Amino acid sequence: MAEFEASASLNGQSVVRASAKIADPFSDSALLTVDTSLHASEELVHNLLNAAGLDSLSINGPAAVLETKAEGSYDKLDLSLKTDLSEHEISYDKWFKKKAGISCFLKASATTKGIDELSLKQAQVAIGDAAGQLSGEISHIGSPGWDISAYLGETDVSKLARFCPALPKSDLKGTLAGWFRAFPEGVRAKEAGLPSQQSSSHLCQVGVALTTDGGTINKLLAAQMTPDRLRTAAQKLNFVAGEAKFEATANFPLANPQDVKLGGSVAVKEMQLLHQDLALAVSHLSGKISLAKDRLHVERLTGALGQSRFELRGRAEGPLFAGFETEQWEKTLVDVHLSTRPLVSDLRRIFGATFLQELSWTRSPKVQLSASGNLDDLALDVHVSPRGQVSWGDIRFKPEQAKLAITLAARLEKLARLSQIRGSVQLGSSVLKVTGALDPAQPQLEFKVARGPVRVTDISRLFAALDPNSAAGELILSAKGELGPKVPNGATIYSQLRPKAVSLGLVGAGQQFTDINGSLDLSPARLAVDNLTIKVGQSRVSLAARGSFADDVLQVRIKSPRLNTEDFVRALSRPESELAKTVGMRSGPARTEPTDLRQFGDLPFIGHGTVDASLSIGDFSVGEHDFGRIDLTVPVRDGVLKIENFKTKFCQGKLTLNLMSQFLSKCGLSFEADFKMKKVKLEEFLSLLGVGDGLATGRARVSGRFQGCGGDTDELLKFVRGRFKLKSRDGVIKKFGILSKVFSLLDVAKMLKMDFRDFVTINTPYKLLKCSGTVDKGVLSTRNFVLDASSMKITAVCDIDLVRETIDATIGVFLMPATGNILNMIPILGPVITQRNKTLIPAYFRVHGDLSNPTVRPLPIQTISNQVAKTLQDLLRPVGGKQNGM
Repeated sequence: MAEFEASASLNGQSVVRASAKIADPFSDSALLTVDTSLHASEELVHNLLNAAGLDSLSINGPAAVLETKAEGSYDKLDLSLKTDLSEHEISYDKWFKKKAGISCFLKASATTKGIDELSLKQAQVAIGDAAGQLSGEISHIGSPGWDISAYLGETDVSKLARFCPALPKSDLKGTLAGWFRAFPEGVRAKEAGLPSQQSSSHLCQVGVALTTDGGTINKLLAAQMTPDRLRTAAQKLNFVAGEAKFEATANFPLANPQDVKLGGSVAVKEMQLLHQDLALAVSHLSGKISLAKDRLHVERLTGALGQSRFELRGRAEGPLFAGFETEQWEKTLVDVHLSTRPLVSDLRRIFGATFLQELSWTRSPKVQLSASGNLDDLALDVHVSPRGQVSWGDIRFKPEQAKLAITLAARLEKLARLSQIRGSVQLGSSVLKVTGALDPAQPQLEFKVARGPVRVTDISRLFAALDPNSAAGELILSAKGELGPKVPNGATIYSQLRPKAVSLGLVGAGQQFTDINGSLDLSPARLAVDNLTIKVGQSRVSLAARGSFADDVLQVRIKSPRLNTEDFVRALSRPESELAKTVGMRSGPARTEPTDLRQFGDLPFIGHGTVDASLSIGDFSVGEHDFGRIDLTVPVRDGVLKIENFKTKFCQGKLTLNLMSQFLSKCGLSFEADFKMKKVKLEEFLSLLGVGDGLATGRARVSGRFQGCGGDTDELLKFVRGRFKLKSRDGVIKKFGILSKVFSLLDVAKMLKMDFRDFVTINTPYKLLKCSGTVDKGVLSTRNFVLDASSMKITAVCDIDLVRETIDATIGVFLMPATGNILNMIPILGPVITQRNKTLIPAYFRVHGDLSNPTVRPLPIQTISNQVAKTLQDLLRPVGGKQNGM
């Protein structure tokens, strides 16, 4: 038994230790055990890699540990190798740089025949938790006929992928196997299928098989390798992945990769593109591609992305293999042309944009895209020709009837920023031009729209719901601005539009009825409106505003020499306009869904902040109702609006108002208000409230105090609370269906020969009309309604549900003494109504049901409670004093 042990220190940092044991060293059956360990410093590792010609590979970190062990006889050894690089960073040129985090273990059996031949069989290789089998042979070492071959068994790809940042870690699953063989050229050249005239001194064959869930990539390379060049001059490259196949001849210069040459064909029956949440099929792909030195040429590539067909052709020239460094972009020239007919389903899958969810079309539009120039400054041209019927939500378009075409040209800087956008939309004989820029670093689209006029007939042909002959005139539009992010404080500008100047004119049937001119600046930081004038019909409004979103401060000034709200209603919702129906506008009494008032609480200035607004209107009217001049200052402090002692002319009388309101995110609009009106025309006041149609005339005094809170108009009506008073003198009752039903039950109209008026068709004068009451939870209640007419007196107690629009009332009718004798002549009814002393006895009626058409029935005196009867009779005393017999 012979034993040896030695150690050495290299540069004072690296240490080598070795030990050996040999039993019967001089016999053929000698047994030996050799252990070595190397603690190599970073400097030594660097020097060893350089000496091996691997200067592009670097291993940085603490001392690398390499341990080897050999056991067996001279002709058969069991070898093992261990290394630990868990704390080291491994990088290779510019393509790989990563902390290894791995340890490597290799175990093999080797046989030798002399000194020049070594065989590895059933070698086990472990890199981290990835394991595989390696076997191979090295023969004729040091001789001209050397031969090296190695085989890698199946290895889990997903475990290897995490060590290479270029590989997808989540999508790549399967196993990897391969083989390698190197030998001198000459006789063995034919074995590799390579030309015998090749003069290189070394030949190499490489093969890789990658089996994944989607298929197999095999025969990756069978080629000739020299120290500076890899050729596949006779053999083709074959990539097979599922139903995808790529075949090409190639020349890869290893020393100068810019000199690569590749040419071949592509044929893909079906292949899946996987990226994060995107799964899109590529199918029926075919074409020819060639790459020579720094020139790439796509002769014609056709296929389908999803179900959308496309055709691509073009070329590129420049330093394509420079790692796409930005300083090389200006030297790379491209000229690409793409035409496609996309399906909206494929666009939704690729882009995932929310606005595309509402978009659909019956026939795919024709899209043509061209890109030319260098990668630093690329010229883009896009042409879109919609076909068939296009729908966006409930709006339907017919582009073919309108002859719609969209053209866009832009400069693409460094494949990121779109600058110098120029576009045009041709709509029949009308053309609208757009210019701007889009910078992703600052997500704002600067744009300008300027061209006109646009014919209204062209627009009407575009909308499927419109009759092209129903509209005429021209639309004049000029605007510029930028598309930016949402404004702060939770408010959303839905189009995120920041127009800086707007000019809009709409001319219909030769007469201009809408005109907007001025300047508007809306940005994430501020709001500015200068000299914005709006003219609709005979109304004209001037608006100026200054606001800061950051400080929640707004100043507004509104002036109008003449304002009639009906002008705006007619312009936005014309009865004969099909356009209004198309975009969802309604006119007339049609009921719409209540507006959620809570959304206003999140708007800047309104829900919070400070507002100083001044309103000056010289002549104000709503329909046929005229109001006096309005000069009003509207202050808002911390979102609270407060108006004190506001006075104006109202319904030909006078109005005094105090108001405080606030938008709250939980309950909506909260308000408190009290008002007084003097000498207002009762007919106009009731018409504005929507009560009756010319129910009564007279001069009235009205006062009240209300408070409430609600998330929409229905909630406000339901939860409002307050009190009111109304008194009117010397007027006329024009139409009152309830009283008509009362007197039809009495059947006395014919006997009174028109002294007793018909309240439905004939006016009845009154001396006094008064009532007071409360409003609580949507129910209006009054216990003192009095109508003092010339031939009768009427009192009532009633409850009107404003939400359900129902009524529940008890009415007392008192005829004057002059009519008592006439009533006494009525058979059966007369003795009941009058007493022996000819004094008046009231008749009672119950009114209930739907407010527009209630049920009215007489009530016998015996069914009326003493309290209700006393209340109805007591209401007469303030009017005419104490009644006979009452």
